[in-house]
Amino acid sequence: MSAYVFMVRVDEWMAKEGLLDPTVKSIFVTCGDWDLKVMLPGQCQYLGLPVADYFKQWINLKKAYSFAMGSWPKNGLLDMNKGLNLQHIGRPHSGI
Repeated sequence: MSAYVFMVRVDEWMAKEGLLDPTVKSIFVTCGDWDLKVMLPGQCQYLGLPVADYFKQWINLKKAYSFAMGSWPKNGLLDMNKGLNLQHIGRPHSGI
């Protein structure tokens, strides 16, 4: 799937779910800043596509975990699960 098709599909999904309505609050949640701070803007710039406003703010779970638990999760998602006594199910970072 090309980046353009991805952007169109995300926008269609956001509209279908009512998330483009300015009265509706929503935000993406990530495990780190890289995807939305570096990769997505860089890919959009390379392709001459704008970055949608809804991709310009997000919640970084690593920062939220660090704030709540008092330590930075050295091994990201798996470290956070361990620190919260949670069992990971599925493949890390796959959304499944």
